[in-house]
Amino acid sequence: MQSREKREYRGLHQGTPFRLQNRLFQVKDALERSKLEFHDVLIGQGFKLDSLV
Repeated sequence: MQSREKREYRGLHQGTPFRLQNRLFQVKDALERSKLEFHDVLIGQGFKLDSLV
């Protein structure tokens, strides 16, 4: 029996190029938002922007 992760991974490759492109955009956007939220937390704790680069 296949694990859930393998089924989801295989499912990502099925579909049209538009769907794949759209999903890639969504994942990149989520990553960028996560980075910004993480920087926001660090700034809130007193870190300077210079040290975050």
